[in-house]
Amino acid sequence: MTVVADKTKKPELSPKERAMLDRILGLRPTQQKRIWELVQLYQGAPSEQEAVEIGDVVAEILFRDPDTCTAAPLEDEQSKDKGKALARHRAYVGRQIRKHRQRLKMSQEKLAQKAEIPQSHVCRLETGKHAPTYLTIEKLAKAMNVKPSELDPGFND
Repeated sequence: MTVVADKTKKPELSPKERAMLDRILGLRPTQQKRIWELVQLYQGAPSEQEAVEIGDVVAEILFRDPDTCTAAPLEDEQSKDKGKALARHRAYVGRQIRKHRQRLKMSQEKLAQKAEIPQSHVCRLETGKHAPTYLTIEKLAKAMNVKPSELDPGFND
């Protein structure tokens, strides 16, 4: 027996799925693209910690209050290439943060104070140990008087 999908029918969405889809469709096109890229990275995250970090960024883009959201890794095959791409991206963003901070002759402590984030977080970002969230990039960019895209090329200012 062959089952053929009826393409005229839209899939049934739960109220939560509908709310999430509505929220995504309400984002700017650049944010929608970023969500899609992050979902792809999430699916291939090589570790649970990286999946949680990516989930936090998605939650921040969608809700602007990541503390009310949690992320869990998907039950999919993990991709080493995507994990390496994420690590390269974190390292690049970290170098950009350090470069702009040093250009301004600003200490990590001073940048952290101006951006209203912990100094230890600035250190972890600069060393590529953590991926900054959308909001964190905006705070750092504002504190250093640069465009967010100068820190993270994924931003379209």
